[in-house]
Amino acid sequence: MFFVFFSCLLIMKRFYKVYIPLKWFRGNKQYSRVESSFQTDLEEGFSSKTFDLYQNIENKDSRAGLDSCSKEEIYHIMNKYKCGFDEARVIFNQERMKYNSIDPQTGKPTDPRAVFFS
Repeated sequence: MFFVFFSCLLIMKRFYKVYIPLKWFRGNKQYSRVESSFQTDLEEGFSSKTFDLYQNIENKDSRAGLDSCSKEEIYHIMNKYKCGFDEARVIFNQERMKYNSIDPQTGKPTDPRAVFFS
């Protein structure tokens, strides 16, 4: 029985690419170097009129490209909701705010113990 279960898993792994949300792994706060550049991000479609990477390339910006974990999540949002890059970025940022206990509409913490000074 044990062997049958794992052989089924291996077969499924071969035919299906399982997407595990990266927020499950956010507990690890170690530094990781960004390996991409703005040129590769532009070629992969992670650019728009409001998020223009072409200017960074033209100005020979020496910074690294976009974060690979965020790009992967945005890519999955684009496929899941069939939306463009800008809409996927909005959804990604709203999900990130919810994960960090911040109301995406107001930008205020949802923690009832939060104290505000004016």
